[in-house]
Amino acid sequence: MEKVQERDGEYCYQNVTLPSFEVARQSARRSKNMLLGRIKEAMQTRLEVAENSHVLLASTILNCERWEKTTEDSGEDLEFANDCIAKLYNHFKEPLSKAGLTGSLSDLLDQWHDLLSYTKRFLDPSRTPYLRVWRRIFDSSRKAQWNMVLMLVELLFTIPISNAKVERLFSFMNHIKTGCRATLGESTLNNLITIHMEGPSFQDYEPTPAIQSCLSSTARHPNQGIRKRYKSRDSATMSSVLIEESSTDESEDEEEERSSDHEVDSLGVDDGRNELIRELDELN
Repeated sequence: MEKVQERDGEYCYQNVTLPSFEVARQSARRSKNMLLGRIKEAMQTRLEVAENSHVLLASTILNCERWEKTTEDSGEDLEFANDCIAKLYNHFKEPLSKAGLTGSLSDLLDQWHDLLSYTKRFLDPSRTPYLRVWRRIFDSSRKAQWNMVLMLVELLFTIPISNAKVERLFSFMNHIKTGCRATLGESTLNNLITIHMEGPSFQDYEPTPAIQSCLSSTARHPNQGIRKRYKSRDSATMSSVLIEESSTDESEDEEEERSSDHEVDSLGVDDGRNELIRELDELN
């Protein structure tokens, strides 16, 4: 963007005329703002910034790359980050005073803008990593003039970024998928974790609709097919089936008795024959 030059109402880049450059620049700015808004929403969701709003305030102060971008549209912003400085000063006033901070909010704002001017002029913050910029500021010979700002910045660097939600998710997963439930599928595990994380509390949960849905459904399991209905049997058919079964049992019992009697008779004939043969042997 810095190499684009304006000549007689036209924009040129390396002697090449760029038609509709102003429209394209406005579209790029809108896209940039939309992208930054989505990134901000993602950061708030991921880092729970809503529970720790000072993370955003600290990022505005510590992000050196943004300091020069405030001058793209309307020159230098003389009130850049004043609200952030004021809110952070009021929130951390007690620990700052215990650390030896003296002076009013107006003195802090004066030091802040003096620091901004020095950094933009000598340290090129838009092209230098922010940690290196802050290291140069802390090592500068003029750091005594910004003692209030640097004390606040030291405190901001100690603000922890919360990832408690992710840690709770892993904790819930370990409680749900225990050794006795090691065969839980991925889909079922995701659903159970979602219920634990996003669902209502035990006291607020109303189970009546779920119970009614389960009772009205034929299938009791997710992968169970619809059960077939059994045909009703009349009493005459049932009685005939019972009679046939009883007659079949009686015939089987009679056949077993006959077979046992036949075996006994055959055993008796064999014994008599053996005794007759033994007597003939004795006579001879």
